[in-house]
Amino acid sequence: MSTRTVEFDDIQGLLRFGYKHQTQASFLLLQVKDREAARVWLASVPVSSAITAEPPPDTALQLALSREGLQALGVADDIVNAFSPEFVSGLGRDASQSRRLGDVGANAPEYWQWGAGQRVPHVLVLLYARPGRLAAFQQAVEAQVASGFDILVRLATSDLDGIEPFGFVDGISQPRLDWDRTRAARDQEQLAYNNLSCLGEYLLGYPNEYGGYTDRPLLDPQRDPQALLPRAEDVPTQADLGRNGSYPRSAPTAAGRARLLAVRQRTGRRRRSRARAPGRRNGRSHAPGPAGRQICR
Repeated sequence: MSTRTVEFDDIQGLLRFGYKHQTQASFLLLQVKDREAARVWLASVPVSSAITAEPPPDTALQLALSREGLQALGVADDIVNAFSPEFVSGLGRDASQSRRLGDVGANAPEYWQWGAGQRVPHVLVLLYARPGRLAAFQQAVEAQVASGFDILVRLATSDLDGIEPFGFVDGISQPRLDWDRTRAARDQEQLAYNNLSCLGEYLLGYPNEYGGYTDRPLLDPQRDPQALLPRAEDVPTQADLGRNGSYPRSAPTAAGRARLLAVRQRTGRRRRSRARAPGRRNGRSHAPGPAGRQICR
């Protein structure tokens, strides 16, 4: 059991709530066209956090970034490369990987509608809304991003006619996250059924069920001169740039982005501030994928 608290204000709400009340959704895939304008919007956009709100909000906005997105925003290469190899390598750039995944023939990356070549998204904006609220919400967000981004693709969603493809309808196999951090995070035999899952299985900067930590950038203190980043639990002398992010759906909320945008990288002299937010293209919302396939993104 850990006595350390969880920073709900720095975690995106989708991981905790699932937004079952916001039954309409739309996803925007963006590419950076003006770095400074894009950074200004990312620093100010009200990303919905994991703090409980009563009543639940009518709308919610979440963010994720790709490796290419981090680079387009000016994040240093050594920081980007400190994320997990799977995030850094991405999809569609390795013929061997494509073969293993079955991305060959008509499903080869060169035929993808997006996600390869010049059509790799930099930022994913996930919009959730109660019935009747989505259209106006999406229109407002699209107007906000126009100065810094091009909209690569708009992905509509469906309730799939009530079909649950992941087998969670009965709730038996639904994991429960250990937000109170009561479960021991160490490698040991589990002889009894337990669906309580360690936070490190989902969030960066926390131990997983083996007591290990997922790869993420840890910075020397001189690269965080104002001590705006939390110190890593596993390496207390290092600033944890990844904490509270997640590869399935990531990016910090307002508090986290304020810290990240203020961090200055030093290489003998002060350089411009760097933004960062880890993310992958494989969240859990259904959308048409390459070559018209239904895939999880």
